[in-house]
Amino acid sequence: MGVIAAGRSGGWKSFITTQPAQSPDLNAFDCGFFNSIQSLQSFTLPRKPEDLIREVERAFAATTAMALNKTFISIQLIMEDIMKHDGGDAFRLRHMHKDRLLRAGELAVMRREHLLEGPPESRA
Repeated sequence: MGVIAAGRSGGWKSFITTQPAQSPDLNAFDCGFFNSIQSLQSFTLPRKPEDLIREVERAFAATTAMALNKTFISIQLIMEDIMKHDGGDAFRLRHMHKDRLLRAGELAVMRREHLLEGPPESRA
């Protein structure tokens, strides 16, 4: 059974489409990681390239795992919206109030114990 046929089994509407490799919609770096670093770095005014590099490295070190977690949750929402719009990007990004959900204990958070270590056969 082909990939498309398998995807359509069970009544699913499935198709394969290409997405540019550097699409900002699905690129974790563009979607939030660089924004997080830039917001931390923007409080300084570096005058030389070396100063800018030092500030970006400092901002990178200060970026929290939670900021990255929020980025990946945003990417999941974007993926859902892309699928709802038949692979298109004619939609407004949803705001899910991640900080409020986090305070209420309702935001999915990736923790070390959720990660799969090694190939499946080694986890048996």
